[in-house]
Amino acid sequence: MDEQDRFRPQAEQFTFEPLSPEAETVRKQPACRDHGSGFVVLLFALILCLAVVTCLLTFGVGFQLNRTDRGVSFSVTLRSDEQSEAIEEQRAVLPEQPVLPQASPAESTQIRVSAPTVNTALRSGSEDLPIARKNEQELTLQEIYAKLSPCCVSVTASYAAGTSTGSGFILTPDGYVATNAHVISGAQTVDVALESGKHYPAQVVGCDTVSDLAVLKIEAGELPCVELGDSDSLQVGDPVVAIGDPLGIELRGTMTNGIVSAINRDVEVSGRTMTLIQTNAALNEGNSGGPLLNMQGQVVGINTMKISSLRSSVEGLGFAIPSQIAAPILSELMEQGFIAGRPALGLDGISVPAYASAFYRLPQGVYVRSVEESSDAAAKGIQPGDVITGWNNSVIGELDDLTTLMNLSEAGDTVRLTIYRRGIYYSVDVTLEQAH
Repeated sequence: MDEQDRFRPQAEQFTFEPLSPEAETVRKQPACRDHGSGFVVLLFALILCLAVVTCLLTFGVGFQLNRTDRGVSFSVTLRSDEQSEAIEEQRAVLPEQPVLPQASPAESTQIRVSAPTVNTALRSGSEDLPIARKNEQELTLQEIYAKLSPCCVSVTASYAAGTSTGSGFILTPDGYVATNAHVISGAQTVDVALESGKHYPAQVVGCDTVSDLAVLKIEAGELPCVELGDSDSLQVGDPVVAIGDPLGIELRGTMTNGIVSAINRDVEVSGRTMTLIQTNAALNEGNSGGPLLNMQGQVVGINTMKISSLRSSVEGLGFAIPSQIAAPILSELMEQGFIAGRPALGLDGISVPAYASAFYRLPQGVYVRSVEESSDAAAKGIQPGDVITGWNNSVIGELDDLTTLMNLSEAGDTVRLTIYRRGIYYSVDVTLEQAH
């Protein structure tokens, strides 16, 4: 599966008192020379040099040591406009001076936090997505591609720090699209591109991070759509086909084939166990959310991840969510926009980026970007700029830690969060509510 927040502290001020005449007399005697004044002058000169260098760096001047045949040379460079713009974009991810509410560190506040806000375009009067029986007529690879390629889409999610891409497929002729939750989770805007190249802005109807499934809606009609097949009928060795955008839109509509390597494979993801189909059909970043098809051209799985390793070469280990598991979840997301019983904090956050930790002196944790206005969290003082660093007795180092512990909880559970704010840590009791 495929989801980065500077200021140099001001120098201390030094006050210099004039020497008394007696001290001046003593200073002039060689045998009793006072080295304190020389040290103070040297320290003041060092601080002045650091201040000058800081100002030069602020205005885009850089310094570089270059090794040459004659030794080492020193050069001064001017930062390009593109570099300056890139740095300003990084600054924009986190506010330089987040506005934080006043709170007493001695007090623990009881907080009830509701679910995150999603854009909903609910489908009225809908029924569960049907699962078609496996028929005896098999298609050729060319026939499968010709039939299913128009049903596959490219998904581009835009964030403050950039964009990410994934795949998806059309569920209904009126524009409901299935993809992975990790492809669009937390996105500011989502764009869906059809095989024809036409682009549509998409609304997030529902997003369930536990199952890693999401449903989008585009305003279009009479679209070609997929047929869901029976993943329970799969056997190890059955041929399968994957269609998606490996490594991005540039390679959109790529089809790969393989076999079912294993069924009911339990894989641990972010602290939860998912039961998946294992396949050796080539999957790469960008394939997430695309369909895994049987030889009848039916969707039997939703491609969600591949196994990779930094220590050794790993090939042919891809995984897909079985259609029998995905179908009821997708139906519920289409109908009501959420999965009943899922816990929620009502907070939108990201892992504290390394540069933000260095420049803003923030601890590792989850930086709160927004809080649902109607929630008790907002009423009780939690606001953007807080950093969640603890959950009960567990340390929160990044967003995955928070997600893992959330998935192990239930709606109605009360947990104690540790919140960092302006150099002070607070303990806050939070009651999880049902996501909606």
